[in-house]
Amino acid sequence: MDKDVTYYWIRRLHSLTGLVPTGLFLLQHIYGNVLSQWGAEHFNEHVHFLIYQPLLYALEAAIFVPLAFHMIFGLLYTFNSKMNPISYRYQKNWTYTLQRVTGIVVGVFIILHLAGTRFAFSDAEKHFMHEAMSNSVATQPWLIGVYIVGVAAAAFHLCNGIWSFCIMWGITITRKSQDLVFKGMMGLMVLLIVGGAFAILGFSGVKAENRIIPSNKVWEAHKETFKEMAKAPTSAWYLENGITEDGKDFLPAEADDANKG
Repeated sequence: MDKDVTYYWIRRLHSLTGLVPTGLFLLQHIYGNVLSQWGAEHFNEHVHFLIYQPLLYALEAAIFVPLAFHMIFGLLYTFNSKMNPISYRYQKNWTYTLQRVTGIVVGVFIILHLAGTRFAFSDAEKHFMHEAMSNSVATQPWLIGVYIVGVAAAAFHLCNGIWSFCIMWGITITRKSQDLVFKGMMGLMVLLIVGGAFAILGFSGVKAENRIIPSNKVWEAHKETFKEMAKAPTSAWYLENGITEDGKDFLPAEADDANKG
């Protein structure tokens, strides 16, 4: 296949994967985190719906494979000028540069975010994700700044990317339509940043020791649910986390120490 034709389709696939599913995932993710403002019950219910379903790994593959493709080729476009032969006559110079800078920031943020959430908490803690996140933010307040910067970079990258997507795919042809979409996307960017800040603040403002639920209270409040869960195939995490009949050691040792203090 001709190199120009190959490049043409790779560029469009790169553009498409930035919108679907990556962009949709960002919108859903911010929405889910905003639920933190409505308390632990609503947020934890949302988390349970996402992580305790049979299609979890298939959904993660459908998200992270296109995301990996988008990130890899985005880095190639950023650091290899030979892969950018097309003249971007429609795009403002500052948005072109900022799109690449925010792409790198978002890539680093995604890795750190996954390491600090998806792979950092035990299965037991994931049942009380709001409390676990609140504890993390209370003990590491700098996470608030990191999260807001990451969301701001992701919001600009997505919204400016949608504007570029509309130009690349011939949706906005006239200068007027391009300016109109650009203004609309900048408005959406502001909403996403505000939503992201609103979400992370839902996990802050309360001291860690007041956020951690004592083990005995957890068991008494949820023992019937736990007994039903023990009958399910996923009950293996009970043994892995050393949960006993009375719920002792349900939360990490640090949590028990905090409650005794």
